[in-house]
Amino acid sequence: MATPGNPDPPPIVNPPDPPPLIPTWKSNKPRSYLLFVVCLALLALMGQAALKLTPGLNFAVAAFLLAGVVLLFGQWSCRRPLGVLIEYRNLMSLARFQCILWTIIVLAGFLAMVAMRLRFPEAGPSAMDITIPPELWALMGISTASLVGAPMILQNKIDKTPTDDAMQKASETLDKSSASAIADVNSMGTLYRNASLDEARITDMLQGDEISNIAYLDMAKVQMLLFTIVGALVYCGALYNALAVHSTDTLATMPALSQGMVTLLGISHAGYLTSKTVDRTPTT
Repeated sequence: MATPGNPDPPPIVNPPDPPPLIPTWKSNKPRSYLLFVVCLALLALMGQAALKLTPGLNFAVAAFLLAGVVLLFGQWSCRRPLGVLIEYRNLMSLARFQCILWTIIVLAGFLAMVAMRLRFPEAGPSAMDITIPPELWALMGISTASLVGAPMILQNKIDKTPTDDAMQKASETLDKSSASAIADVNSMGTLYRNASLDEARITDMLQGDEISNIAYLDMAKVQMLLFTIVGALVYCGALYNALAVHSTDTLATMPALSQGMVTLLGISHAGYLTSKTVDRTPTT
């Protein structure tokens, strides 16, 4: 109640609820539509390149344009061209990289072979009648197994609690302000995460997964990356040669990796997944 020297206080007005946070790529519809149109244009250009360019070169250009489409997907989803490599901990994933790499190579090679069979009907009665060798199926299966298996293995570490000593050592190694800063921002159980998408780096693909070894190279990842790059280069050379020769035999089946190379890649992926099962951070 108001008194002669003390007027009524103003009524309390609750501030309006803040608008919901909408990711940039969802709120900016014209930009999303533009990226979609550019993707369609690149895919159409890829088809024309496969049909019109010289044998071998058509595969290289198709792979390049398909990689451009993948980069646009990353830009659309994460506002970064390499966003397609970023996983749920805001880190770039080696398993994603090798799966995308092989997908681009195999799809571009298949498209180039189909285009060559359309240009040279003597290669076979059906342009789509191209044999996929078992070694290539095995390679794609190994690649997919790592992509799916790695998060499943790491999921077991989310529910574990690092010791105070482990958190303190991590803060000193990572040059963080305190152990509590890591616990609040960078820790998912014993796993390390970045605070935002902007902190993701290519070097994430070669570093450890836990707060105790994120600052160090993971040799299982280094080995898998080297085997993946060498295997991809060898296979690209085989594809280029098969298309350049463009005989009836070379256009009837996609090149097969040797059993030895498939075995090496399989061992490398097995080591990569096994390495993730080992706990490197002390827990309570």
